[in-house]
Amino acid sequence: MRFVRISLPSDSIALGELAFYDAQGKIKNIKVVSHLQSLSENEEVDVLFDGFTSTCYRGKSKAKYVDVDLGKEYEVRHIVVAPYVMSQIFGNSEYELFYWKNSKWELFEKQNGSGTDLIFKNVPGDALFRLVQMGGCQAWFREKAPQPSDAHGAARKLPDVKNIFI
Repeated sequence: MRFVRISLPSDSIALGELAFYDAQGKIKNIKVVSHLQSLSENEEVDVLFDGFTSTCYRGKSKAKYVDVDLGKEYEVRHIVVAPYVMSQIFGNSEYELFYWKNSKWELFEKQNGSGTDLIFKNVPGDALFRLVQMGGCQAWFREKAPQPSDAHGAARKLPDVKNIFI
């Protein structure tokens, strides 16, 4: 199959991740070909296929279905669906991202909440992070850097964008 139609019980879709697998593994370069109206200006439908369950999408489909183009014919063996998780990033709050360096917490950047997510660019790889909501809560997490080289020994560039949700 090349095209997949997802029938919706209503005119809305809300997912954290959608992945299709064939015998060789995860199918890449998947696209939604249906017209969807995003319910948030910061959420784009492409995040459904980015491999991160913390980046989510909510949208409306008047047709009550979503058509997905896998790019070419595949024998799909598995479909993985992760639910939508409501962000706890508040629009009226300020956030500080710290990382552990030289036995102390270093401030990486401050941002005002958008109401949906925070995007910090060019964060250090393989670090322990602390996200602090000023006057609120803290979240701790570790970002594990990818392997330093690919199967051919070529160096790989670390991702320059991390989406952080608490």
